[in-house]
Amino acid sequence: MILLILVAIPALFFMLVWVTVTAYRIVRPDEPTSKPKTLAEKRIRRVVRAYAIIEEAQHTRHQKARYQFIEGESDGFPEHWLEDVWARRN
Repeated sequence: MILLILVAIPALFFMLVWVTVTAYRIVRPDEPTSKPKTLAEKRIRRVVRAYAIIEEAQHTRHQKARYQFIEGESDGFPEHWLEDVWARRN
């Protein structure tokens, strides 16, 4: 009986803590976690921010740009420019 109590009470306590923390994170997902305490944690957060910046830059880079030329407006280079580049390259 004592063995059952020694095993069941800590197990129930940890399960209660786990349920409480999980419910809190579901209800308030956008609140930041605690501040990083170690240098490694700071580096990891810096790398994650850098990846977010790179991803955003790649997203904006792939958007179509509008160009103004003498011939008019275009969302890319004029065809005769591309043909000239192709002829020079080959």
